[in-house]
Amino acid sequence: MLANGFAPRYEHLRGKSFADIGRAMNEDPSDSACNILIEAAPKRPVALFFMMCEPDIETALAFPWMSIGTDAAANDGEGKVDALGLPHPRAYGNHPRVIAEYVKRRGVLTLEDAVRKMTAWPASRMHLHDRGAIREGLRADVTVFSYDRLDDGATYETPTAYPTGIDYVLVNGEVVIAAGRHTGAKPGMVLRGQGWAG
Repeated sequence: MLANGFAPRYEHLRGKSFADIGRAMNEDPSDSACNILIEAAPKRPVALFFMMCEPDIETALAFPWMSIGTDAAANDGEGKVDALGLPHPRAYGNHPRVIAEYVKRRGVLTLEDAVRKMTAWPASRMHLHDRGAIREGLRADVTVFSYDRLDDGATYETPTAYPTGIDYVLVNGEVVIAAGRHTGAKPGMVLRGQGWAG
């Protein structure tokens, strides 16, 4: 799926599959992909690839040492797409999807294990010992959600749709989402892992 072709004549084809782009351009989809690459040079076009199958995801999630995160990029503002043509839906719905899809609908994980795989376990693996759990003296990054209402809303067609069911979010102990609305607070900070050289 084309995220950004970096050429005006391909702008209307963002979010389309290369099969659809080939039909629209009356050419083989592989020729469309090559033409987009050539016309965008020296910039690099961005595409989204669908490389994983659900049985593999379910198998991976079941391993106790598997942690859950995302490599989603930040966007330029609420509801906006960045210069690369992103965000991917996971930027808005990754963690709610884990609970909605793999806990509630499929039963691949328990709620407790899903939460652990998204919080304490990755924090521990990244040596962020002041995060990932609720305990006195830690940073208090907390998400309060309604299990019954929690669901991801982001899709490839609407990648910036917010999830439902998240009522309160605290970052570093400060409320940033209250009753589902942003408070204006921005207490976040850059977290540097073991590889940071300074």
